[in-house]
Amino acid sequence: MNQNNSPLTMKIGADQIGQDDRFNVRFVLLNHDNVEDLSRVWAAWKKLPDTHIPPPPIKVWHDGENYIVVDGHHRLAAFRKTFKPNRKGTRCTAKIECEVVTGGLTEALIATVRDNKQKQAGLSKTERTNAAWKLVRLTDLSKNQIATETGTRTTTVARMRKAYLRHTSGELKEEPKPTWKLQAEFIQQVDMTLEEINAELNGEPKGGTKWVLEGEARSKFISRASSQLRNNLRRECWYDDEFLAEVIQATVGENRMNKVMDWLVALDDDEHPSALVGDGGEDF
Repeated sequence: MNQNNSPLTMKIGADQIGQDDRFNVRFVLLNHDNVEDLSRVWAAWKKLPDTHIPPPPIKVWHDGENYIVVDGHHRLAAFRKTFKPNRKGTRCTAKIECEVVTGGLTEALIATVRDNKQKQAGLSKTERTNAAWKLVRLTDLSKNQIATETGTRTTTVARMRKAYLRHTSGELKEEPKPTWKLQAEFIQQVDMTLEEINAELNGEPKGGTKWVLEGEARSKFISRASSQLRNNLRRECWYDDEFLAEVIQATVGENRMNKVMDWLVALDDDEHPSALVGDGGEDF
């Protein structure tokens, strides 16, 4: 039980404790070797509680409805494995000692990051960076607070906050990516200039695959490319279908032009791409 200023501890049924991806700051949530090692510790304590010491309490947070494990995923998994009844289909109702994190989501996330940093394995640089990106998205912590808690540079956190603001402001319609690496690559694609994209497309394929723009980055490129093409065309070219077709064929080559025509013919009427490039009635 809790005394003085010590953390609030209580025993909670293992089947009453849930998991939430928001509190996973590692690439691999469970290491099965660690679970096996902890299972042996639990088993020894279960058999001889007077001569063996159980693993430390796990940390949980109550979100208003349920208890969620904040730190101690391996200890909880090992406890369930050790104390679960042998009958098939039954859950582990045995109670495990828990330290309850007080406060809201921010305090719970901070507890997760701090506890994982202090462990022997610690957090890798990439895991610390992803933890910072998670705190940017899920809390109102300041740049310096996030940098301090995760060990990430303030300049990196500043870039994260700027990137996330582009989503919350409505500039970027897609959901933020789950890791900072994916988010940084997404922002890089969205912000690429036509010259950079052309240089990338004309370069050697990376990893034996074609370089492909996707999602919002693809839409932005189409918008930029069509705008640049329109600005470079003479007015009479836009209103002369044959003239326009000859210009495009000369630009992309006959073989590519035939493939484009095949693609256009294959589209259903309601998927015709004219809405993307204009219907020919625009003024230059």
